Amino acid sequence: MAHPQDFSFPVTPYDVQIQLMSAIYKTIDDGSIGLFESPTGTGKTLSIICSALSWLEHNRLSVNAPQVQNDDEPDWVNDQAKGRDDSVLREGLDRRKQAFAHRIRNSLKQPESLPKRSRKLKTDDPFSDSDDDNDNWMLKSRGTSNTRIIFATRTHSQLTQFVEELRKTRFGGDATKFDDFSGELPISTILFGSRKHSCINETVRALNSAAAISERCREITENSEQPVVAKRKRSRNHCPYKDQKAEAILRDKGMTKIHTIEELATTGKEIGACPYFATRQALDTNEVDVIAVPYSAVLHEQTRRSLGITVDANTVVIFDEAHNIANTMCELYSTVLTRPSLVHTIQALKLYMDRYRLRFSPSTLFKIRQLIQLGEGLLSMLRNRKEKSGNGRVVHPSAILLEARVDNINLYALVQFMDESRLSKKLRGFVDGGHTDKEYAKLTSKNTELVEKPDKTQKAAKQSLVAFENFLRSLSDCSKYARVAIYPYAVQSDFSQTEDDSLPWEMVARLKYFLVDPAAVFSAGMKTAKALLLVGGTLSPRYAIKNALLKHMKRGDVIEFECDHVVPASNVITRICGKGPSGAPLEFTYAARQNTSVLDELAQAVQSCVRLVAGGVVIFFSSYELMRCTVARWKATGSYHRISMIKPIILEQRGSNDAFAKFQGYVRRDKTKGALLAAVMGGKLSEGINFSDDLGRMVLVVGMPFANVNQPETKEVVAQLRSAKERSEYLESECLTMVNQSIGRAVRHKNDFASIVLMDQRFSRNTTVQKLPNFVRRDLKTATTFSMLEDDIRKFFVNQRCT
Repeated sequence: MAHPQDFSFPVTPYDVQIQLMSAIYKTIDDGSIGLFESPTGTGKTLSIICSALSWLEHNRLSVNAPQVQNDDEPDWVNDQAKGRDDSVLREGLDRRKQAFAHRIRNSLKQPESLPKRSRKLKTDDPFSDSDDDNDNWMLKSRGTSNTRIIFATRTHSQLTQFVEELRKTRFGGDATKFDDFSGELPISTILFGSRKHSCINETVRALNSAAAISERCREITENSEQPVVAKRKRSRNHCPYKDQKAEAILRDKGMTKIHTIEELATTGKEIGACPYFATRQALDTNEVDVIAVPYSAVLHEQTRRSLGITVDANTVVIFDEAHNIANTMCELYSTVLTRPSLVHTIQALKLYMDRYRLRFSPSTLFKIRQLIQLGEGLLSMLRNRKEKSGNGRVVHPSAILLEARVDNINLYALVQFMDESRLSKKLRGFVDGGHTDKEYAKLTSKNTELVEKPDKTQKAAKQSLVAFENFLRSLSDCSKYARVAIYPYAVQSDFSQTEDDSLPWEMVARLKYFLVDPAAVFSAGMKTAKALLLVGGTLSPRYAIKNALLKHMKRGDVIEFECDHVVPASNVITRICGKGPSGAPLEFTYAARQNTSVLDELAQAVQSCVRLVAGGVVIFFSSYELMRCTVARWKATGSYHRISMIKPIILEQRGSNDAFAKFQGYVRRDKTKGALLAAVMGGKLSEGINFSDDLGRMVLVVGMPFANVNQPETKEVVAQLRSAKERSEYLESECLTMVNQSIGRAVRHKNDFASIVLMDQRFSRNTTVQKLPNFVRRDLKTATTFSMLEDDIRKFFVNQRCT
């Protein structure tokens, strides 16, 4: 195992960082699975980089080296065989060095006389024939069994942070400055971003969704590869940045010098090359040592396969912010098909069939009619809004066609037909051409499902076609680890239809394909990896991650490592508040939402707490509904006004990012008065937001965000567990995962300090306490009275001001 000095840490590491790097190095070297909890401030990302890349340097091209040692053979035979294997490895390394040197030379080229936005009519080749020959020669080094590391993060912004940390080390240097490759081969790192984040075509970037950007990109890049004459006729339907030779230059620039996604986009604009396809070319070379990607590129099998990313015995996979992986898996593999989407799709198919009926072959016409029949069958399972509603239920994917009374249809053949005929693309083009506008007025006059304005027709129809196709693909997969939830309309008596027919999501009739066992799908994709590391600032309770992801990974014991927080214990005070100022118990169950006495007690407690704190206070509710009921009650009793006089109140809005900016503005303008931010556990503000220093001097946690066990999807997932104990453990672990993420927003660096108050008497249970992070448990106490809580918090802040 490497010694600490071999990790090349850019500064003198803390003891905890040395321990973390040593544990990571050993886990990779042993080919194990590891859970590493490293709170913010412990240099998590830098420690991962230095330990993992040090191991990579020590194991170039050797992970799958043949093990020829045979005790039955003489020593000289084993030595000779080992010598041959070493020779093969050295030859492979030499080929990579030569290829790398060539890439540096190619990356320094610039396309000749190339205006940024006028590539479309350029026919002269800015490269010599010898360049093409050299590029072909480089291809010979592909397929070498070299070791690589995949670093996966939740967001694209975290990929940029990864690059910033990498540049602090010797592993992130500029390899183009090297003039001698007789020694160590520099590490090549590529960041891969989605089309949405990599696209430099302003017309395409202006589209309103990632799906629309991807679809438009596919359309115009296919046209860009047509002959030049055809391009002139369709100048608006091609991409000026789609040029393989320019992309080869950008590819080599990215492989020889570390770039963020934004920097690669800037360089791409300068030389007229698409960053997305340049990074795709880089991945195809099989010569990238470190691949940094968002979760979806690794977790989703179809995406992983389309990008050519392989996870095998030469691959080390590192997931950052690993507490999100199970939820991300479920999101990636779930598809939703609403009743309005089905109506849109059926109408588009009928209009398309009527328009081109005489052009279709009998076979094509038959398949389109089957699609319409299938759509109408699925539609029959979802009630109209005027009909009585029923409870949601769950069925196996294989039973859907039978319930829809279309079990005579071969779903696999239909999906194959859609692929081979590219029907979805043709349908979207048909809708985009405005062919449905005249007929749409007739449709909406008869069908209350569709009340969109005419200018929304094309957008809604195209999105519906995508949803329909994705749902059919999911059904055809028919995974034994998936189910389909059927939700009919749930009309409430106080609901009135608005002008644009906007409905709360829980009131939309829909079919949802979802996973009940993400661990099985995760295992299928990751089981062949050399080593698997799950890292996060807060992974507690780790049981939840092991159960949700690793229960099918047959690798022996999972290595668990938890760093202590760099923040001293004296800088964090944690109290459980189970009683309010009047002594009434605080327990925010589902029924408590309508219990006005509990909400009034909470108002008094919050009012007392915020008086004790200078700066920002964040109050996390267990659900949006609890926050809505609480705020409504406080406003009715005047408590909202009284609290806002102490600190202005900002409320998180579902789907909006404005609340944090407003809160930050209030605190910066007056650090003494600060502000109170009301947010929701599991919402956008509970993860990835930095409430350091004056932004988060106090965190109030109101309630415990247990999943609704009566909700059909949750009920089905829980039903897969074998015993009542397992079900209880699962629900509590899922709940505490959200609590711990919210708590972790406050204390962000060594000199930070904050108070944490858990306002629900259920937090006192031993099983719950053990699932809290270590830095929270260090000074965790239950306040027997509310006055004791006030005294402890007051003393805590007095001590902090004195130190």
